[in-house]
Amino acid sequence: MGHNLIDPLRTLVSAQLDSQSLAALILIGQPELRRTLQLSTHAAFAQRITHRCHVEPLPLEATLAYIQHHLKVAGLKEGTPLFSDDALKRIAEWAQGIPRRINQICTAALIAGAVAKAKVIDDTPVRQAINDLERE
Repeated sequence: MGHNLIDPLRTLVSAQLDSQSLAALILIGQPELRRTLQLSTHAAFAQRITHRCHVEPLPLEATLAYIQHHLKVAGLKEGTPLFSDDALKRIAEWAQGIPRRINQICTAALIAGAVAKAKVIDDTPVRQAINDLERE
């Protein structure tokens, strides 16, 4: 969110009619949003935030369960390996427990594996996916 959007949002949230707020605002963002709101130029807006929630990165076990859940929802039969153990370890290391990054790397690795006609995604398509994502 750009710095130039914070002040109009502050004005919107500050507007009142008969001592009742006219609007409620829910902000959802990456850690950069928190850092932006901590700037002194946005102190007036930050003071109006009544509830905050921060989602911590997933630990390794939760990352692996997250991936398995998505594969199951997508229709993969239980017990059918799609990613090798080494591939899952590298995915978890690169993604650092951040669901958005887990999704990015898994999708990119699946595409790289499909291009290579791999039945099981091993470390090679994952490394290729990491290289592709880091070049973007």
